[in-house]
Amino acid sequence: MHSQYTGGEGTMLGNPVRGEAFYDRVRLLDLLTCELQGFLRQGTRSHLALIGPRKAGKTSLLFELQRRFEGQDIFMLYLYLKPEPSRLFLHRFLISLLADFLRRQGRPVDQVILPTRPNLEALMQQAISLLPGTVAKIMEITRQTDVEEQLFSLFLLLGVFQQEIGLPLVVMLDEFQRLAGYQAGDVFDHFREVIAAQEQVLYLIAGSAVGMMMDIVADKAAPLFGHFRIHHVGTFDYEDARFFLLDKIKGVVNLKENHLNFLIDLTEGFPFYLDVLAHRITLLAGTQGLHLAPRSLITQALVEEVFLDVGTIYQYLRETIEESIVRRGMGTYLALLSAIAQGHNTVSQLARHTGMQMPAIPHYLRRMMDAHLIQRRDRRYLITDKLMAFWLKYVYALREESYVTELETSLQHFKSQVDALIAAYKSELGLAREAQIREIFARDEGFTNVRGGTLQGQEFDLIAWRRDTGALWLGEIKTTPLDRVDLHRFEERVAALGPDVTVERKVALALAGYNEAAAHFAAEHDIELWDLRRVNEARERFGLHPICL
Repeated sequence: MHSQYTGGEGTMLGNPVRGEAFYDRVRLLDLLTCELQGFLRQGTRSHLALIGPRKAGKTSLLFELQRRFEGQDIFMLYLYLKPEPSRLFLHRFLISLLADFLRRQGRPVDQVILPTRPNLEALMQQAISLLPGTVAKIMEITRQTDVEEQLFSLFLLLGVFQQEIGLPLVVMLDEFQRLAGYQAGDVFDHFREVIAAQEQVLYLIAGSAVGMMMDIVADKAAPLFGHFRIHHVGTFDYEDARFFLLDKIKGVVNLKENHLNFLIDLTEGFPFYLDVLAHRITLLAGTQGLHLAPRSLITQALVEEVFLDVGTIYQYLRETIEESIVRRGMGTYLALLSAIAQGHNTVSQLARHTGMQMPAIPHYLRRMMDAHLIQRRDRRYLITDKLMAFWLKYVYALREESYVTELETSLQHFKSQVDALIAAYKSELGLAREAQIREIFARDEGFTNVRGGTLQGQEFDLIAWRRDTGALWLGEIKTTPLDRVDLHRFEERVAALGPDVTVERKVALALAGYNEAAAHFAAEHDIELWDLRRVNEARERFGLHPICL
């Protein structure tokens, strides 16, 4: 899928970028650069794997690495693996290898070469005097008829090529997992044999089918386990997401602080989503002559990119689901995903909501977990991608499963829901941290009379009673680093309640973390520690926005 909208510098939104258009993932890019410099200068080699969802920026990282090493004594070959017949893949690989080499030698070569046998033979004629061994090996490969044998020979060819050029070789294979689709038998076993023997060849692979890539390189039973150093490419952290979004709208429109945070929260800092929404917001603001985006403009941007089926994000989400799971039974998978997004998170709840038999459901859930569409937490299933969950709940359910048939009616309903979400987000941001914590327990039907305040003359941030047993929970909430002294004072207040008050559980909610002494004291005095991650997981469970410190 490609967006129909063009971004700055004439690039397509969400497409790989190079040079000045590249948005730094500074730590990861520097780490990869150091790995390649070590390979170039000291001959130290670690094969590398970039794993992350589509549009996370893996290809941009590969292109930027290529740019950084231009003009140095290293040969870098990039190849994008398409879902295509093995014959086309073979021709594209061989043509890319020869064309890149000839360009580096200053020979005239077309920028776009179709993967045909005549085009390959023409390049072989140009290269034979410079690469006789490589061309001879290519001729041998083209005479072979068995796909598995051809791919094995293709990997061996790279070693021959490296020896002829006399330079370290970096081979970048983008969407590497698609090798499995070329019907080549034990292709990854053959690949393992080859890379172990090629000391001057470093492989840098990337893949968007997260579950499949992990099965190939990370699982202990995987054919390539232990051969690749894995780097996950995912969302930006809050600060990077904020800088990225502000940079995209700079000079065109401004965002209110709560709208900025709402977009970062909704997208979880995923750069592709931020890029698309920022571009749509600037287009709308420019058309309307606005310098400060109102809530209605944020809503309209979500309508055009997420609700309408021509929207870039709508298409991306739909295609991500369709590419992640088998087409057979697609309706069942979508029904389960939609149900999970609407809060039916256990197998029994899914069975009641969808009408499926309980024994049949785990099979589908496992497939979706393998594809990293969902994850499991404490017997509950959640959508991995927050914006996908939003789309399933507020778009797919409305457009595909609702009794509402008219698009305009559905559209107005969606707008009202988004407006309410943004308004609720602003309201939640205004709550004190203690109130945000208490809100978790207030939303939990297992608790009653949740409050903060005084109990038997002692002050507590959290006071809550279990609805079924009447048991008492007490909590200490800290927005600065929790230490032993804080817990000691909390324990003293609990003890001061006297023997007539039975406390079932003591909880210290350390939003800014805690030190080792605090952890030791908590273990000694049976105090349960919650960090910010656990707090936000609980808030997410009840549909609340995360706390950002």
